This record gives sequence, C-alpha cells and structure tokens, in this order.
Amino acid sequence: MEEISIDLANALNLLVAFMLELVMIAAYFCVSMLVVGNGLMRYGIAAVTVGTVIALWTVFAAPKSQRRLAAPALYLFKMSVFGGAAAVLLMTHLVHTAIFFLLISIFSLAFEATQSRR
Repeated sequence: MEEISIDLANALNLLVAFMLELVMIAAYFCVSMLVVGNGLMRYGIAAVTVGTVIALWTVFAAPKSQRRLAAPALYLFKMSVFGGAAAVLLMTHLVHTAIFFLLISIFSLAFEATQSRR
C-alpha cells in the first residue's frame, strides 16, 4: 500500500513539474513581449528568449538528455531557471503569482530530490 502511495506521489509531482515548465515558458514569453518595443522585433525577441530557455532546459535538465546535469547542479540549474521565471512574473506585477510559482517549484524540486535518493 505504501508503494502505491509513493508511486502516486511521484506521478503527481511529475505532473506538477510539467505544469511548472509550461508556466516558466509562458512567463519568459510574456515578459519578452512586454519589455521589448513594438512590431515584429517583439515577436523575434520573444521567440529567441523562449527558444534559448527551452534549448538550455532540453540539454541540461531533460530526463533523457545525454548532457543532463547531476545533482546538486541539476537542482541549482532548475531553481535558477524557475527563479528567473518568478522574477519576470514580478516584473509584470504578478506578485502573488510569482510567490506561488516559486513556492510550488521549491516544494516540487525538494520532493524530486528526496525521491531521487531512494
């Protein structure tokens, strides 16, 4: 019975982690659209910003990456990217959203770290 609850907790944390990644990408996209001027340049900067974040995540944090970082560097990288997303949410004056996002990401990464030790 305990094994089933641990599997369920892991599955829920994977879902939360995926949702955090989506919010992170959306946050970087939105702030890029707000910070940069007008016209097509805005979309170009947003595409480059989001593309860079996705590329770095794919190389250093994706589970099947050949160059995935090992703990603790992996968790420092993830927290840096999530922290950056929280910072850009603050730039858009979404204070409560930024705090909630940061807290959920900390709990999710802490859970992931404790489960990876087993």
